[in-house]
Amino acid sequence: WREDPGFEAAMRQAALATGPFWGELYVTEGREMPFINLFVPVRRNGEFVGALIAGVTTAELSEFLGMLAGSQMRPFILYGPHSVLAHPDLTQGFTGLSNEHPLPDLDELGDPVLARLWSPDPEFESEQGRTFTNDAVSARIVQVDGESFVFLLQELSGYGQQPWIIGTYLPLAVAAPPLDR
Repeated sequence: WREDPGFEAAMRQAALATGPFWGELYVTEGREMPFINLFVPVRRNGEFVGALIAGVTTAELSEFLGMLAGSQMRPFILYGPHSVLAHPDLTQGFTGLSNEHPLPDLDELGDPVLARLWSPDPEFESEQGRTFTNDAVSARIVQVDGESFVFLLQELSGYGQQPWIIGTYLPLAVAAPPLDR
């Protein structure tokens, strides 16, 4: 990867870092596969000599989410509010990705429920509002083709320039009885 411009930029950043850091998403040339990277600068006598890099592809992260998915529950991770970092439908990657466009947008993925994440369900908009939050988790209700879905979301910072939004969704009819209890 020495000849890859994105890798070289990441190594320059590692040379200036004082400790471990999460690098920006990196798409290897020819593979169109984004990597999430943790860089640890290595120094000898105060001089930068290289970096240890732990990387995972978004496809591998998506495969892990696929193992967590239930029959009606769909987990996902967003990078910022509109880019899909991991989703069970991304285990084979996504065509057309590059360092300029490293992740698919919500509306590009092909998941009609996730694409409506930031669109409120009109039935619940007037009664309760569209977002319910506590200190750890927020919930949203959206409607797709006449069916209501509930999203459970948690935001995490520190894994790049954009926060990660970790979430799942399921039909409201399935979620309501346990939530009522």
